[in-house]
Amino acid sequence: MNWNYEYTPLIWPMLASAAFMWALGLYCWRHRFSPGALALTFACALASLWAIGNACQLSATDPDARFWWFRFQMVISTPSAVSALCFVLQYAGLGRWLTRTTLTLLIAPSILILPAYFADDARLLWSQVGYVDGRFVRVLTPLGVAWNLYGLAVLALTVAVAVRLFVHSPLYRKSAALMMLGHSATVAVQVLEMRLPAPLLQPSLMILSIDFALAMYAIAFFRYRLLNVVPVARDSVVERMPDAVIVLDASDRIADLNLAAQQLLGAGRRRTLGREAAQALAVVPGLAAVTECHAPAEGEVSLGEGDARRWYRVNTSSLEDGRGFRLGCLVVLHNTTELRLARERLLQQERAVATLQERERVARELHDSIGQVLGYVSMQVEATRKLLEDGKTPAADSQLARLAGVARDAHADVRGFILDLRAAPSEQQPFFAALGRYLDGFCQNYGVQTKLVVAPGLEEGAFGPEAQSQLFRIVQEALTNARRHGGARSVAVRLEAGDGLARVVVQDDGTGFDPAGLALVDDERFGLQFMRERAEELGGRVEVGSGPGRGTRVVVEIPLGP
Repeated sequence: MNWNYEYTPLIWPMLASAAFMWALGLYCWRHRFSPGALALTFACALASLWAIGNACQLSATDPDARFWWFRFQMVISTPSAVSALCFVLQYAGLGRWLTRTTLTLLIAPSILILPAYFADDARLLWSQVGYVDGRFVRVLTPLGVAWNLYGLAVLALTVAVAVRLFVHSPLYRKSAALMMLGHSATVAVQVLEMRLPAPLLQPSLMILSIDFALAMYAIAFFRYRLLNVVPVARDSVVERMPDAVIVLDASDRIADLNLAAQQLLGAGRRRTLGREAAQALAVVPGLAAVTECHAPAEGEVSLGEGDARRWYRVNTSSLEDGRGFRLGCLVVLHNTTELRLARERLLQQERAVATLQERERVARELHDSIGQVLGYVSMQVEATRKLLEDGKTPAADSQLARLAGVARDAHADVRGFILDLRAAPSEQQPFFAALGRYLDGFCQNYGVQTKLVVAPGLEEGAFGPEAQSQLFRIVQEALTNARRHGGARSVAVRLEAGDGLARVVVQDDGTGFDPAGLALVDDERFGLQFMRERAEELGGRVEVGSGPGRGTRVVVEIPLGP
């Protein structure tokens, strides 16, 4: 066999193909930790050797040397196709199929066929071999046909896996379409070459079809970042994350959803993809309304009843390309059931603690007020009986008159306590409503005109259970002082917020007093110490402004927040 070669321009397409395949193989090697990248590196290396073998065949002068290079190409062709199949399987998430048994079955035929390829006449594969007008003519034997059908089956399976990836992985749909297009071209050329005794073109049309397939891969690599681990990781995280993720297209149809969203909607991917959002999301009351807004929005929806009820925080955001065109909408539902239940349990505990503390304060106040009054009444009754026994009727009558006045005051205090307890904030009666009800009752019981003003923007949530209880008692004490000691005819209560503080202002039109003189006489006379202690427990303070004939203004400031 003569190994002489002569120059022909036909070798340049093959050498260019080999260089392109080597470059693509190096790129795959750099990303060898991505799914299937090593298999594709091996496929590119084999395909480049195939192209070099075709260039050697075209430039060889001896027919036997040309035939040897032709057989060299055929030996490489099937392992190259098997490597491409391994890449597609691994990238499509079907790497579990590539067991040792499967790999052995795929590789074994290429090894077993080697003796038939490199026999002197290779009659097991081709019954006729020769050159006619520069073209290599051959006729396949039954074994040759079977071997070519095996290679065709490998290529067809590669296309089928790419189709599956296209259907089941919307995130990689464009890349899968490029794979399908490229491998379909190689299948078509393989079928064509099996039916013809000689190649249509020199150089090899199969090499050119492989160039086309690898060009499709190059587009997928550099345009859609096929081997980039970030999209794979993102897809894995989104699919496994506990939050439900739904992608709507520009026509408000379901374009994609993760496993949590499928469980939430009670339907699988196949039944959900392509459906209108209004229909698919109708199973969750209120969700369709939240997603109708194309601008970023946030809302809350619930699903189920009773103990099985679940709450979700919904966030929607618009999906736009680099030019600002709207591509669709991203909907994320975060399950807030446990957080909501924990918050409710915490509020219940806070209310329970506040209730216990308030009971202790009420008991102390009853002991200090009503208890002392009853003790005083008991002593005066004994003294009055003694006066009657001694025949001092006028003195006894005067003493009884004083006791009647004390009893009336005590009765008024008891009514005030009852009003305080009934009007206190609770789960059924929010803070603002409780305060308004108390002021109405205060007006009816004592004839003092009352007014409640809540500044715009101030909400119930600005005060926690403990703050509500303490502020309520401070307002009660301020109103009691205005009635008892100031002789007020009207009292105004204003709630406002600013500079990170919540502010409660109680203003009456009573006689007022001299704060400096009050401190010299008794700092606790009007319950100022009582109010200060309650405000300090909340991290706040109390300021009192007054003057003779100018009424009294009590200002309570506490940090704003639950």
